[in-house]
Amino acid sequence: MQGIQDFSPFDLLWEQIHIQFTAIVQAKKIIFVESKDEMIKKLKKEKSVVSDFTDIEEEYQFLFAWVRHATFLNVQSRAMAELRSLIKLAHETDER
Repeated sequence: MQGIQDFSPFDLLWEQIHIQFTAIVQAKKIIFVESKDEMIKKLKKEKSVVSDFTDIEEEYQFLFAWVRHATFLNVQSRAMAELRSLIKLAHETDER
């Protein structure tokens, strides 16, 4: 935090642009879908059931490629809109 105290408002804005762009690129790597048939089975909940025999009850979440891709498109659209706004603001306020 001490390092940014000397930043001008434009420098802070430029830093935000870098952070936003980095987040967009990172999101692409995290939610990448290889094919339309891809499905991820993820353990959602696990609990032990004790009766005459100890049993483990598991609940899974299935993540289909189209759901992951749709989620990514929504998130990317919002992130790109924010990036666009930051760039527009930087362009309007840059005194250089």
